[in-house]
Amino acid sequence: MAPRLPVLALPLALAVAAVGCQSPGGRCSTLDDCASTERCQEGVCVPAPILGGNGSGGGSVPTSFTPVLWSTVQASASAAFSVDAVSALSTNVYVAGALEGAYDPWALATGAFAARLDAGGAPVWAVALPGLSHGTLRTAAAPDGGLLYAGASAGALVVGRLRPGDGGVDWERIIPGTHPTVSIAPVSLAARGADLLVAGVGAADLGCGDTVTGGNATFAALLDGVSGMASCLWSRGFTIAQVTDLAPRDAGDVALAGLCSPGGFFDPGSATTCTRGVFAAALDGSTGATSWARFSSGAGTVTALRDLAVAPDGTLALVGDAKGVVSFGGAAVNFGASEGSFAAVLSPTGAAGIVVRPVEAPYAPLPDAASFARAAYDRNGKLWIAGRYYGQPTLATTLFPSCREPACSAASFLARIEPSGAVGSFLPIRAAAVSGAAYADDLVLFATTGTVAHAQRFTGSAAGATPWTATEGLGVLRVVP
Repeated sequence: MAPRLPVLALPLALAVAAVGCQSPGGRCSTLDDCASTERCQEGVCVPAPILGGNGSGGGSVPTSFTPVLWSTVQASASAAFSVDAVSALSTNVYVAGALEGAYDPWALATGAFAARLDAGGAPVWAVALPGLSHGTLRTAAAPDGGLLYAGASAGALVVGRLRPGDGGVDWERIIPGTHPTVSIAPVSLAARGADLLVAGVGAADLGCGDTVTGGNATFAALLDGVSGMASCLWSRGFTIAQVTDLAPRDAGDVALAGLCSPGGFFDPGSATTCTRGVFAAALDGSTGATSWARFSSGAGTVTALRDLAVAPDGTLALVGDAKGVVSFGGAAVNFGASEGSFAAVLSPTGAAGIVVRPVEAPYAPLPDAASFARAAYDRNGKLWIAGRYYGQPTLATTLFPSCREPACSAASFLARIEPSGAVGSFLPIRAAAVSGAAYADDLVLFATTGTVAHAQRFTGSAAGATPWTATEGLGVLRVVP
């Protein structure tokens, strides 16, 4: 979006000058009615934009960036990539998404796909996943190098496993939905050893002796990944509104997070409501029963929850957007009237920790100059955040390298957050328009010991430290943790 420049109404200016009249204070007919630091916009004097920005949060522009072990763009004029999931095991990175058109290097046509990339980013295998829908495809690496997957197809939940060597289907189970109006689809998938932790929307008979359903038709379940039958080990339905993500914790239980609904209860009979906020919970790893649940509070609203990250010690991080006054269990945070992003950290028992927020540049051309999209903890206990930005916002004391048109049309970033909330490592991915367009979206992120894998849909030409140049497609990179 181009910076908004002052517009002078010249004929009107001449008329006012001729009669020698002045507008009331704060009102204007021409630029002359306003102070030197203001402009006349729709009859009102408003502060003039500071083009280029200086970051309203202050700080310093980084002079070095997160080292990239390798980066690759899979691109073709005949194919458009989208990305749904990324995971990793040892030095291998697995990425999944959808294609529109044929991509000859991977011998794939339109539809869902999954691919394994080796320690240098070269493809080991790429396979089609027929019938699965873009936007609902989730994957997770199994301990032996196989790839677990979950997706939606024709009103059914599909779960399966790909072989590590060639990506062939090891087994697959199709679970029909039972909700009359809500299609069943996964929203999150994680590996708990060889088993599958899956959360989703809709309702189905997963095989635990009951039909998983809730007032808003959301569920979580543990499915057997060893027998090849994906039989149900436990399942839960919720009335809380929206389950966003779940992940195993090293202690053996399962972390779960999502958005609340007005009047919704996390468990039947609970006295705690969470009407405009977010919840986080720990479920017993053997039964799925609730061990504890925490809720945000305040007069404000959590408008989006995009990701849940779990640290090796069980610490949780919730990433999303909020507006108004919101508390995540500690001091209230005033996000103002517009939505702003957050990463809220909770202790292993759910106690409130730090809240990390980006600070927008003054007079940013977009309502939200920086947004958090995904989060992941590496096995060293460091939190990584991936997101998008425009202009020159600040995160902690790090002032983002400027992204403003025409030199930069879109940008994303990858940042490592220290326990104090400081930025320990930072990588901007900036793009200038190619053929009138630039994108850095569909972000996904995964972290573990030795591997932080990041993937996104990318269109543009290089701007600054961007690892991909003058192309579009599926961008995947692996950085030093």
